[in-house]
Amino acid sequence: MPNLGGVAELSSVACFTAIFWGTSCIAVGYFNSGSFTGGLPLTLAELWSGGRWRLLAAANPAGTIGAFLDGVSCSGLGVCAAVGYYEPGSGSAPILPLSETWDSRAGSSRWFIGTTPSPSGTLNALFEGIACPQPASCVAVGYYAQTGAGPAGARANTLAEASSGGTWSIEPNPNPPGSMGAGLNGISCPAANACEAIGFYADPSGNLATLAESWDGTQWATQASPNPTSPSSATTAVSCPAATTCMAVGNYYNGSASQVFSESWNGTSWSIQSTPGPSGAVDAHLTSISCPSATDCTAAGYYSTTGSNELPLAELWNGSAWSIQSMPIPSGSLTAVLEAVSCSSSGACVAVGYYSASSSGGTLAEAWDGGAWSILPSAKPNGFSGSFTAVSCLSATSCESVGGFNPGTGYPTPFAASWNGSTWTIQSMPTPGGSLLSGATALSCTSSSNCTAVGYYEASSSFEYFTLAESWNGASWSVAATPNPPGPAGSRLFGVACPTSCMAVGRGNGETLAMSDG
Repeated sequence: MPNLGGVAELSSVACFTAIFWGTSCIAVGYFNSGSFTGGLPLTLAELWSGGRWRLLAAANPAGTIGAFLDGVSCSGLGVCAAVGYYEPGSGSAPILPLSETWDSRAGSSRWFIGTTPSPSGTLNALFEGIACPQPASCVAVGYYAQTGAGPAGARANTLAEASSGGTWSIEPNPNPPGSMGAGLNGISCPAANACEAIGFYADPSGNLATLAESWDGTQWATQASPNPTSPSSATTAVSCPAATTCMAVGNYYNGSASQVFSESWNGTSWSIQSTPGPSGAVDAHLTSISCPSATDCTAAGYYSTTGSNELPLAELWNGSAWSIQSMPIPSGSLTAVLEAVSCSSSGACVAVGYYSASSSGGTLAEAWDGGAWSILPSAKPNGFSGSFTAVSCLSATSCESVGGFNPGTGYPTPFAASWNGSTWTIQSMPTPGGSLLSGATALSCTSSSNCTAVGYYEASSSFEYFTLAESWNGASWSVAATPNPPGPAGSRLFGVACPTSCMAVGRGNGETLAMSDG
């Protein structure tokens, strides 16, 4: 294990299998670079992957004089949460609870602190253990003593970016009044002066609610968007065949698991549409949507019948109702997840993601021909297993997809692949200089020689996340310079649309942001 120097202790371990990292384990605790009496004890996390242990840059609350992780749990998808406590440098409560999350699906090597309130009137409060049977569904346990209180946590805010000719710049982007954090997950632009972006925001109680924002070519504005009857809900993707016609999909928490929902935009208001869940599902997720017309939308995602398996999910909107489509499953797969879908017409869609089996795994792609879904050949970047995260199709025989893979270094890197109707052709994607890892999360193509992919990268010098944009000219991919909002928590892009110039949305620290080309 890494030699940290000083004093180090590991208190808990959890193991999982994920597409980027393979069979892996996370161990957490604390270390003190001095001794028990000198220096500051700080959180410690280490990852076992690829036959070795390495550090995972655990987070510490600002101003802490001591922070400790006592428990960790990982879901079957490789989303991990760790809990413990910290000692603030000032204030009435000497010990406060601490929670952090890490998501292997994004190829991250950094932990992010969550909001963990203390019971009213506490002197000390801390967590000692945690269990997470599903991503974002955890129970942490510990104890507290009476007399003083305070919350702990970090704030995230919306980020939107736009580009033209490879130059990106920032414009103001609003958060809902009173929000305690927000993010944009998807965007669709039927015209350069008409975009809809969707996502979520956190209310003062810490519950998530849907978020919708519009771009009129000059400025962003928030829109009222409904929520299912649920403690928390968020929209994940949107598609607009016209400025006055959009459909968004999302997920809500029903008290025990994630369920699917959708809402439509008629040019004036958003309204919730009845959205069925798969028969026998204990949870379900919609991750992407593509609408060639107002009466034809395909949404993709995944669901589980046991709480530990994942199966591909596709639903069809005919202008008045949603219906679930039959999806083939890769032979022997334990997990099969669809991350994105693109429909060039009502009879031509391609959905992409990843799958894992006991002896195999990698990219997953399925095609809709107007009558049935079929599995396409898998793509292997440089001979390695990978995962598709986004796709953009011009026709049934012309699609571009981006994703990530681990080339054996322990750090994921992006790749692209083009589909010609029969085979995938792998394309290399560069990474920014000094990056530790990077990922492509969204893609938009206006022609076979003009595509823009967005995502994020992590700097090896600071372990902070920064926005990433890359462009395809028909022969090669190149990195474009993108700005970032101020603040140490980092920024990521999750959606992009390019009607003429490009608009990308995501999440960043500090002020709300939007990017335009002038």
